[in-house]
Amino acid sequence: MPNTFQAGNSATKVDKTGQASGTDLKESIIDLAFPVEHNGVKYDKLTMRRPKMRDLMLAEDASGVTFQAGRGVPIKTEGHVFSYVCAVPVEVIYETDMSDYQKLQQTYSRFLS
Repeated sequence: MPNTFQAGNSATKVDKTGQASGTDLKESIIDLAFPVEHNGVKYDKLTMRRPKMRDLMLAEDASGVTFQAGRGVPIKTEGHVFSYVCAVPVEVIYETDMSDYQKLQQTYSRFLS
């Protein structure tokens, strides 16, 4: 269960790692342990914004895989969602090391908690 701390007159929800979560989290920077290079650009961190329903809809269209409620988001669709919310080409997400990809998943989950 998240804790809260007072910031001025408002309470901010904090997860077990001490980071803001849920509606209080607007964006999060993910440092990549294994940077990705794509089209001459080196990505050593990604900034993830809050996801929107539109991101999932666009990701379904781009991936050709339909989300089914209760079954989780298919990995191919999830890659496209992360591409949209991090504002990077999907190829950057596809080339992300699995340990860094798990950071993306954890960050995404914090937005939804």
